[in-house]
Amino acid sequence: MIISGIVKKKIFLLFFILASVHGYSQSLLNKIVSVNTKKEPLAKVLESIGQQGNFFFSYNSNFIKSDSVVTIIAEHKTVRQVLDALFAGRCQYKETGTHVILQPASGSQNYSVSGYVYDGASGEKLPDATVYEPHQLVSTFTDENGFFKLDLKNKRDSAKIVVSKISYSDTSFTVESGFDRELTITVTRTPSELNAVVVTDKVEKTWLAKMFLTSRQRLQSLNISSFFASTPMQFSLVPGLGTHGDLSGQVVNKFSLNIIGGYTGGVNGVEIGGMFNIVKKDVQYFQAAGIFNTVGGSVKGVQIAGLYNGTLDSVAGVQVSGINNTAKGPVSGVQISGINNTAKSVSGAQIAGLLNSARGPVSGMQISMLNKASGPVKGMQLALYFNTSKTSIRGVQIAGVSNTSLQKVEGVQIAGLFNYTKKLKGFQLALINFADTSLGYSFGVLNISGNYHIVSLFADETAITNFSFKSGNRKLYNTLNVGYNFANDHKLFSFGLGIGSAVNISKFFFINPELKWMLVYNGNWDHLNQMGKFTTSINFRVNKWISIFAGPSFAAYFSNQSAAVPGYQFPLPSEHYHTFVLRNNISGWIGYQAGINLF
Repeated sequence: MIISGIVKKKIFLLFFILASVHGYSQSLLNKIVSVNTKKEPLAKVLESIGQQGNFFFSYNSNFIKSDSVVTIIAEHKTVRQVLDALFAGRCQYKETGTHVILQPASGSQNYSVSGYVYDGASGEKLPDATVYEPHQLVSTFTDENGFFKLDLKNKRDSAKIVVSKISYSDTSFTVESGFDRELTITVTRTPSELNAVVVTDKVEKTWLAKMFLTSRQRLQSLNISSFFASTPMQFSLVPGLGTHGDLSGQVVNKFSLNIIGGYTGGVNGVEIGGMFNIVKKDVQYFQAAGIFNTVGGSVKGVQIAGLYNGTLDSVAGVQVSGINNTAKGPVSGVQISGINNTAKSVSGAQIAGLLNSARGPVSGMQISMLNKASGPVKGMQLALYFNTSKTSIRGVQIAGVSNTSLQKVEGVQIAGLFNYTKKLKGFQLALINFADTSLGYSFGVLNISGNYHIVSLFADETAITNFSFKSGNRKLYNTLNVGYNFANDHKLFSFGLGIGSAVNISKFFFINPELKWMLVYNGNWDHLNQMGKFTTSINFRVNKWISIFAGPSFAAYFSNQSAAVPGYQFPLPSEHYHTFVLRNNISGWIGYQAGINLF
């Protein structure tokens, strides 16, 4: 029981000491007092303040004349505010235990402004408000109790203090420099507070900025979005740790050097970042980073990054990166990357290892494996594999595999495999060409057009049965041709390509000049048999869907076959048909064709 009593006493003593320390640890200068005196000795006034705050003043009587007479009225003010009013900057204050020591102002080049920020309507203390001095470029935030302390330098006779918070009107005032003081500041809400504040297209909202900027820096950007300053240069290690501190995102620099990475308001000269640069507004002239650059405004000049360049506005100049360049606005110049380029529109060239994408028009050139334009293309799309335009082409599409234009082509499509457009007013060259409506020219093995396609059945001097499919338009169409002889001892198979045109003579008559090339099989593929034909047929329209035709032809036939294969026709045409020799292994003759067209 004795030991228990001793323990209880020790515990009680410990709580008493901790409570005393806690009470004294609270700022004496922030205690609330009231003073109402008229022509009272200074010593008596200080004693009254100390009694209210439960502390004592210590001072040198040679410096402070305790018998001097003062008059002061202060209701519910902090001790610091009352002392500021009494000594007008001639004193500096130091707390030690239960004493406040009054000392002469040291003449230091530094002083501080502190105090509380309140909501003017509710009277509540406001946390997370930005308090800054725009000329010295220093800032701080109010804490959860609305308290702030801003350290300043005696650069001028006065300092401009600005309080800003999102959804509140900016409040500014001027204070004299040279001595510490405590203030009470009231701010008012903006009329638009009734609606939620929405901030879009800000660099702070990008995933890179969220990764490398603190929530405090992003909040600063929201609080003081309308304030920007200009300086000749800035240096930083990382965002927030540099010559401009937390206000770096509000400063436009002519020269910016970021050892690891930086966050600035803008660049009007040169910016270099060891790893990255994050810029709130515009970049002009030159920006380079080891890994990435991200810009909230436009870029005019050169932007170089090891991996990524991104801008939320336009680019007028050059973007060069190892992986990706992205511009939400138009690009007037060049984008070059190892993998991908993206822009709203392009006036110049996009060059990428894999993909170029324009969400709007392209006036210039896209060069990549894949090119995509959501707007019209005026110029060139050049791709190793695919080109795509969601609208029209007025220029050239060249691709190793395919070109696609979902509206019209008023230029050239050249592809290794196929071309497609809804409306052709130009030229297509590929193995297969598609056009819903063709008013131009298509060359390929198969040309399919929605506005002109004809099937022809006919006989000529070499084969009794021939089939031809014609597609394109009346100015120029392509033909797929197949011929076959069924007769015993005169069998023959031929196939080939051709081009032709339909020339109107009158309402019921038109002429078909055609040029064809055919491979001929005479029983053995070991021999090369080729035939070229030029035909001219006169067509008579029976009705909208049928016409009959007949006309002469001229044939040139090359063959290195010297003997007949049983059952197959040899020579060609028949041995009784008149032919003439053009040169070695090439013979020629005048032939005919007659048949019917089905539309």
